[in-house]
Amino acid sequence: MAPVEAMSHGCIPLVSNLECFNDYIEEGKTGLYFDSLTGDPVNNLYVVLKKLISSEDELRSIASDSYLISKKYSLNNIADKYLKDFRNLSHVY
Repeated sequence: MAPVEAMSHGCIPLVSNLECFNDYIEEGKTGLYFDSLTGDPVNNLYVVLKKLISSEDELRSIASDSYLISKKYSLNNIADKYLKDFRNLSHVY
């Protein structure tokens, strides 16, 4: 959840290209991926970082969009989803 926590503070998540991040990070919109599995991971990260810091407008846009997405994962929203699930389970039994 560290990327979502970063997003909630207006930071842009830059994560390895693992599927577990696909739920909340959309490449170039709410965060960035780098290829950690093939080639030279350090250079792959460098290329993405270099691109990211080259555009302040892009930085602001991604930071803003990632902040908005992080709200879906706030404690209140997650707690409400759990409570809804528990209520639905009580109807099964």
